Amino acid sequence: MLKILRRGFHRGKSDVDVIVIGGGHAGCESAAASARCGSKTILITHNKNTIGEMSCNPSFGGIGKGHLIREVDALDGLCARICDKSAITYQALNRAQGPAVLGLRAQIDRKLYKKHMQNEIASTKNLEVVEGEVAELIVKEEKVVGIRLKNNTIISTKCVVITTGTFLRGRIYQGTDSWEAGRIGEQSSNELSESFGKLGFELGRLRTGTPPRLMRNTIDFSKFDVVPPDQTPIPFSFLTKNVWLPVEKQLPTYLGHTNEETCRIGIENMHENLQVSTETISPRYCPSLELKLKRFPKLTHRLFLEHEGLDSDHIYPQGMSMTFKPEVQKQLLRTIPGLEKVEFFQPGYGVQYDFVNPKQLRKTLETRKIEGIFLAGQINGTTGYEEAAAQGVIAGINAAARSQSEKPITISRTEGYIGVLIDDLTSLGTNEPYRMLTSRAECRLHLRPDNADIRLTEKGKQCNAISDERWNEFSSMKSRLDEVTNISENMEMSLSKWKRILPELVTKNDAKVLSAFELIHRFDLNLNDLKNAEIFDKNVEEDVFERLKIEGRYRMDHERMKNKREEIDRESATEIPDSIDYSKMRGMSLECIEKLESAKPRNLAAATRISGITPEAVIILLRHLKSPQLV
Repeated sequence: MLKILRRGFHRGKSDVDVIVIGGGHAGCESAAASARCGSKTILITHNKNTIGEMSCNPSFGGIGKGHLIREVDALDGLCARICDKSAITYQALNRAQGPAVLGLRAQIDRKLYKKHMQNEIASTKNLEVVEGEVAELIVKEEKVVGIRLKNNTIISTKCVVITTGTFLRGRIYQGTDSWEAGRIGEQSSNELSESFGKLGFELGRLRTGTPPRLMRNTIDFSKFDVVPPDQTPIPFSFLTKNVWLPVEKQLPTYLGHTNEETCRIGIENMHENLQVSTETISPRYCPSLELKLKRFPKLTHRLFLEHEGLDSDHIYPQGMSMTFKPEVQKQLLRTIPGLEKVEFFQPGYGVQYDFVNPKQLRKTLETRKIEGIFLAGQINGTTGYEEAAAQGVIAGINAAARSQSEKPITISRTEGYIGVLIDDLTSLGTNEPYRMLTSRAECRLHLRPDNADIRLTEKGKQCNAISDERWNEFSSMKSRLDEVTNISENMEMSLSKWKRILPELVTKNDAKVLSAFELIHRFDLNLNDLKNAEIFDKNVEEDVFERLKIEGRYRMDHERMKNKREEIDRESATEIPDSIDYSKMRGMSLECIEKLESAKPRNLAAATRISGITPEAVIILLRHLKSPQLV
């Protein structure tokens, strides 16, 4: 059972180190991280039974998002381990594109995830849960000193982490109807939003949405294309050795498409869609069906039917977020082959909510205006479980550090996707729900899912955020990897000599000298061949060898990327003339051209700060600026 402090509870003079507001993905990670670091922590939520709720899609991961989960796990966060206890289908994306952009992804059983998350929160030392609604942040001399609940209970604290998701002045939209709520069936946090305004924070307004939930027994799955689970599942957590559910028991997903009739009905009913007619900004990379139909009315659009659990009667239609009237939603979906008789468990809806301009935050996620207040998740303008969890673990660690007068943790853009996420938010802000993409990371060939622990776990250990179990596991792996790396790098000989040891090698230049480290990835050697040739000891494990091979594959590319970054840094003061025509730059992508033309950066340094502008694009720009024709 969760340890609950009921409404009306008074702590008196017994201070709390950290209060976390909100029991979603950011809140759970923040609270657990703060407690792991040794701070006495309270998690405040409207309802203890919704802690760990997967309020939208029943999945974790994806392109860029899977990287974030691995990095949260490397900092000993919760979501990766909980996913691996709850996953019912593993379907990694981008496998053919290489390990650097591999999108770890899995379908999750909603009930199992929530159950395991609540058990994790309940068993976390230094952590308690309070049921209630926060009405006010108590601030003295620009420093937070406590919070006031709606029932006037006051709890004093050194730090507050606010992870309210879509609840700040949240309002739900469905057709022409609209009402106050943070998500369906749950009240919004209006007074807390007012408290932010009174403290002088700049607030904005965003919107998101969710599709209807379908009844499984009303769907003809034979009319959809089957997408089977991966035969070799890749777990999210570094601590997971084997997935809990065998592949043969995992559930498939199903692929279908909209059609002309779907589009016709949507366009005809667009005038009765209140959310679409408002001026708030919706997610660019996860658009609603309404926006797809408005922008691309002649295209068919994909939808994936995803199971919400092993024993669930509900199906989630991924890609079909909508806010039409419930009867229109049903009419739309029934135009799709296989859904002719579909019934709903719950119609789709949209939600609009306040967010705080993230440019008001430091890299630690502490607000610049008020000492001790940290923000994480959708309150910062992001979208997605993964982005929320990533911010949550950083905010929790840093709130604990602030409460104990310790040094905070910061992650740079070259150290992790978490660093890219936070730097983009705090430097550039956002005017739309922010989603992590691999294209946002300049050093993506180095920031891979396979090496997230090597990049971040030691950093987390310095903040006391890493458990003994994880540290021992990591240290052992790192020691073994260092050993085989040193052996392979120091073993050099000509290819002619290598062929005597490994006869299966086929080469053209036998005189070329290569180390075993280079040989392994260039010729895609397997571990058994190297063991049989007595190059490696019989005790070398497959996972360590795979890490070695992947590192070898990307090392040279990473060095080239570093050289480009250094060149850009040296030339950062180079001015960009107002008359420049980006469309004439050979090799520049259309997306980069549009972003540069829109932002109109004054110099190269400013160009590098534009979200989505790659180092390659900046180098193309630099070459153009240095060309004799412009002199």
